[in-house]
Amino acid sequence: RRACPAGVGTAWRLRGHFSYEAQARKVAQRRLNVTDGRRNALLYPPGAHAAWHANTFDSTPGNNWRLYLAITTGNATFLFSDENGTTVRLRESARPGTPSFAARLFRVGRCDRRWHSIVVDSGLRFSFGYMLSDKTAAGLIARAVRTYK
Repeated sequence: RRACPAGVGTAWRLRGHFSYEAQARKVAQRRLNVTDGRRNALLYPPGAHAAWHANTFDSTPGNNWRLYLAITTGNATFLFSDENGTTVRLRESARPGTPSFAARLFRVGRCDRRWHSIVVDSGLRFSFGYMLSDKTAAGLIARAVRTYK
């Protein structure tokens, strides 16, 4: 189990096996049918943050989507800027003894800037990023639409 600075704020990049990483991988494979494209695993300790960033240059040919699976043991705030430039705040709050889980999917690329940031108030936040193809992302979106109709 190793960690090193991630480069955007005060998060730490995880290396090697970690129990939450294995848990996130299972969710990605079983529930979301995502088996490849894992980009990073990040740990945010209490008080940590990720500076505003847009993942603008993180896309590769055929992988223009980003999926983040986040597990929080305390309270965190995910912030993003919508199409109108308005900052939207989403709270991630865990009940004592029960981590919260969030999944976020968005398109990345030079023309698709989705500015976002994270601030961890308490507890730990684990974030696992995946790069997805248009086909895989479309499948996830179609499933979500069918599920929540």
